[in-house]
Amino acid sequence: GSMNQKILMLFISFFLSVGKVSADSYKDGFAAYSHGDYPRALKILQPLAASGNIYAQHSLGVMYEKGQGVKQNYEKAFNWYYFAAEQGLMPAQNNIGSMYSKGLGVKQSYIEAAKWYQLAAEHGLPIAQFNLAVAYENGQGVEKNYVLAHKWHHLAAQQNWADSQNNLGWMYENGQGVTKDYGIAIQWYRLAAEQGNSTAQVNLGEKYDKGKGVLQS
Repeated sequence: GSMNQKILMLFISFFLSVGKVSADSYKDGFAAYSHGDYPRALKILQPLAASGNIYAQHSLGVMYEKGQGVKQNYEKAFNWYYFAAEQGLMPAQNNIGSMYSKGLGVKQSYIEAAKWYQLAAEHGLPIAQFNLAVAYENGQGVEKNYVLAHKWHHLAAQQNWADSQNNLGWMYENGQGVTKDYGIAIQWYRLAAEQGNSTAQVNLGEKYDKGKGVLQS
């Protein structure tokens, strides 16, 4: 889906930090992956991953998690993500969090999930900020804390993360971690709705029906 496209596109900007040879061949592997040529992608990415290229390691993780060009294998996906995550690659850290949360390829643990989300969130990855905020909203792996949930949703929302914009709308509508404010709730719902977030579109529609925070229409 577009989410994975977004995450994979992040790598394009990382080439400069990878060795030139490695970067060029990673680009070839990434191009093959983007075109759905998984066998070719695998052939290029596997030796790169084995030699320690964190972007190739993360990409292999994605392929094993989704069963693209390889038999789906959550343990292998987890292991490849882990190599990259340990070396500080944010999308890999977030994916490790997600696998801990779902118990895929590793024993399920919300506490471990939250730890990994936190790492990537602190380095500014919006999807990890969203995931950490949701953990605080639900008290999963961390103490339930709406103030911290608001903080992390706000950081992600400022980076245009629609799911966090929607959740912020909800928090302002219901006075969770913030003072109730329908006007601000509407603004966040609208930003998320404009990005095609269906939940926000429904939430926004309900406000218009009830005339809450908006002139009734």
